Amino acid sequence: MKRKKFKIAAVCFMMVAGLMFASCGLADTINLAVTEIVQEATSFAFEEMGGGPTQNLAVGDFFNGEVLYVNLINNAVSIEFHDEAMMRIDFSPPTTGQYVVPVVNTTSGRVEISDPPNNISLTGNNRNGVLTVYIPRGVVAGNMELRTTNGAVRILGNNDQLARSVEIVVTNGMVDMRDFSADNVAARSTNGTVSGNGLTAGELALNTTNGVVNLRNSAVTGDLTVRTTNGSITVDNVDADMDNADIRATNGVVTIR
Repeated sequence: MKRKKFKIAAVCFMMVAGLMFASCGLADTINLAVTEIVQEATSFAFEEMGGGPTQNLAVGDFFNGEVLYVNLINNAVSIEFHDEAMMRIDFSPPTTGQYVVPVVNTTSGRVEISDPPNNISLTGNNRNGVLTVYIPRGVVAGNMELRTTNGAVRILGNNDQLARSVEIVVTNGMVDMRDFSADNVAARSTNGTVSGNGLTAGELALNTTNGVVNLRNSAVTGDLTVRTTNGSITVDNVDADMDNADIRATNGVVTIR
C-alpha cells in the first residue's frame, strides 16, 4: 500500500511540475541551458582526480561512535570501507599543478582532516587531489561531516552502516553516495550533482543549486527532502512515505518512477 501511495503522489507532483515548467518561458530555458553547462563542468568522474603517487597520511584506531570531520579546499574526499582493523588515510595528489597536502589531527573521540594553517586557494590546478579515508568494516561513526570547496565527495559503502549522522557540504563539486545506511543523511552541493544509490536512512535530505539530484534504489523510513534550484530531480525505486516527502525543483523538472 505504501508503494501505491508513493506512485499516486508522484504522478500528481509531476503534473504540477510539468505545468510550471511549461510556463517558465525563454528566460528559464536559458537558465536550464546554463545549468547543463555547469553540471558538465562539475560532475566529472572521480577517476579523473588524483593520479599522483599515493602518500599515507595516517594509520590509527577508529572506534564506534567517534567523529570524522573533513574540511578541504581544492581536494576531493572519498570514504570507503576496508577489511583491516585500523583506519587508514591516504592522499593522491594531482599529476599536474600545485596542491596542498591535508593535515590529520586526532584527539579523543575525533579525527579531523583539514588544510594546513593559513592555507590559501591555489591557482594552476586542473585536477583535484584525492583524500581517501578507509573505515574498518563494522565500525559505525557517531557523526561524519565532510566539506569541500572546489572538490567533490564520494562515499562507497558495502551495504554497511556507516554512521549515525552523515552531513556533506560541497561548493563547486559533486556528491556521490552509494550503498550504506545511517540514521540521518544530509548532502548539499552548490554547482554540482548530488547522487544517492542504495542508501538506507531514517531521514534523508538532498539539495543542490545549479545541479541535478538523483536518488535511486533507496529506502527512507522518516522524512525525505529532495530539492534543486536550476536543475532536475530523478527519484527512482525509492521506498518512502510520501506523506513525509518534500520533493521540489525550481526552474527544473521532477521525474519519479
